[in-house]
Amino acid sequence: MLLRPLRSFILPFLLLSTLLLSLGLAHAEEAESDLALRYADVQRCMARGLGPHWDRTYQIDQVRNRWGGLEPKAQSLESAPQGVRITELRCRYQAGLQDAERP
Repeated sequence: MLLRPLRSFILPFLLLSTLLLSLGLAHAEEAESDLALRYADVQRCMARGLGPHWDRTYQIDQVRNRWGGLEPKAQSLESAPQGVRITELRCRYQAGLQDAERP
């Protein structure tokens, strides 16, 4: 007799928990995808501002970050010409990545 009310509570609870967990995972995947797109936007912005193959032109080392996007190394940017540093800062700001860590 006690099992029936308990069962009617547990099943909806488990279903709701599963649904919330799947929504949370979908949101995390969406956030990862959004960051990958933002880093791609930075690369396009840099190419527009400095020309194609700007990293080779200005000898800027780039690495892949954990979202799969290319990103200039902080140490390499320190020795870059001022125009490159300003363009990179502007592009990161436009993509909303001004506070993101650098490799």
